Amino acid sequence: MVDQATLARLLSLIAGGDEAALASFYKLTSGAIFFRIKTILRDRTLAEDVVQEIYVSVWRYALSFDPALGSPSTWLGAIAKNQTLRFIRARGAPLLEEDAAALDDLVDPSPSPLEHAVASAEIRALKNCLDQLDGAARSALLLAFYGSHSYADVARLMGEPEGTVKSRIRRALARLKRCLEQ
Repeated sequence: MVDQATLARLLSLIAGGDEAALASFYKLTSGAIFFRIKTILRDRTLAEDVVQEIYVSVWRYALSFDPALGSPSTWLGAIAKNQTLRFIRARGAPLLEEDAAALDDLVDPSPSPLEHAVASAEIRALKNCLDQLDGAARSALLLAFYGSHSYADVARLMGEPEGTVKSRIRRALARLKRCLEQ
């Protein structure tokens, strides 16, 4: 989850004309916004266009952000909702009920208490299953998936042949899957 204080600080800098702050704000927030808008519009290119308009609005209206009225994520979500609605209306497309609900989610993108509980339980289960793997398998898996290393990188880091690392990761994933399915 993105730190709201950081986003508020960036919005303050953006309001002062800091382009680097806008780039940082975009980097921190655009992935989630893009995903939600693409889900609503069901078209990557259209979603990219809307996201571009959203961040143009962020640049133009950053001075209007007031932390006393809500969080930066809520402010950004409201802009995203308005831009998406404007786009849908301009195309003359009907707004489906599930899309309207998804638009409402843009305004308050924070996870619900239920989503927090589910995520917490899933994380505990994953940690438990990872703890059941032997050290080498666990290390290889963590380097590959959490460290974003390629098989070749993992092999080099572990000082082992790439084929061995690939097999170890494949077996570890299978064990992890079985453990998580229990």
